[in-house]
This record gives sequence, structure tokens and C-alpha cells, in this order.
Amino acid sequence: MCQKESYLNELVRYIHLNPVRAGLSDNPVKWQWSSYNTYFGEKNPILMDTETVLNSFSNDIGEANKKFAEFICDGINSEIDKDLYPHGKLSVLGNTSFLKYINNNIDELRRKTRSNFRIGLDELISEISKKNNLKIIDLKSMGGERAVSRARAVFSYIAHIYCGYKTTD
Repeated sequence: MCQKESYLNELVRYIHLNPVRAGLSDNPVKWQWSSYNTYFGEKNPILMDTETVLNSFSNDIGEANKKFAEFICDGINSEIDKDLYPHGKLSVLGNTSFLKYINNNIDELRRKTRSNFRIGLDELISEISKKNNLKIIDLKSMGGERAVSRARAVFSYIAHIYCGYKTTD
């Protein structure tokens, strides 16, 4: 959870630079498990919102891409601001008053968040099929090619983890 866009941008930079800082890659572009290239139009294999981050840099996609790349690269040689990152059990980025508010209201916030994500299974399967350019009937039937299996797995994961459905629903 992030207080505002500046914290979100820092979180995104932190995530993309983790393999670089760990010495696993010399560049976030080259890290095979990174979603970094998705921000530049590479196929989005998951339901990832890149617009929110890119729009914080510019409403023009070309300018946003340029500024985003510069922002990420500027962090390669800079020290991590440890005050920005959570120290407790909660993954929350923000200033002290925001962290206190979250800690004091976490149960209510979790309940509200879960209920906001509780969309119907039909709506969810429709969105998954659209994002993956697949037919709903293919997702509901047994078997299928790898893309169908992957979309089915994404559907099951989102339905269970984010929407609160059980595997029997």
C-alpha cells in the first residue's frame, strides 16, 4: 500500500532494480523475470496496470516512457532510502502519520479492500478473456493450449486471492 504516487514510483524503481543491486543482472531491461519492459509496450502477460505509474511522469506516452526510464536508471547508482521502506509486518510506504493511520485501521481497511475486489466470476472471466484475446468458452472448457491454461490459472488466482472465492465456487 502506498500513500501517494511518489512512493509508488519509488516502489516500482526498487522492484526493478532489485536484480541489479543483487548482482543478478547489470540492467533491469535484461532481467528475464522483470515486468520492466511491459512499461514500454511489451506484451503484458498479467493484468498489470502500467498507466498509473507512467501517467505520473507524463500524459504523453513517449515522454512518460523516457522519464520513467531515466527515473529507473537514476536509481542504479544511488543509495536506497531505507526510511521509505517498511520495517514491520505491513508492506506500506508513506510518511509517519500515514503509517500510524494504516496500523490503527488495518482491519477495517482490509475488509473494505476485499469487498471492493469482490466482482462476479462472470465479470472476472470476461476481463481475463479480453486481456488475453481468448474466448470465454475456451477458458471454461477442459484442455487447450498454453495461453488458455495460463489465463485459466490467472483467473483462479485472482478469484481466490483477490476476490475471496473458494476453489469450489
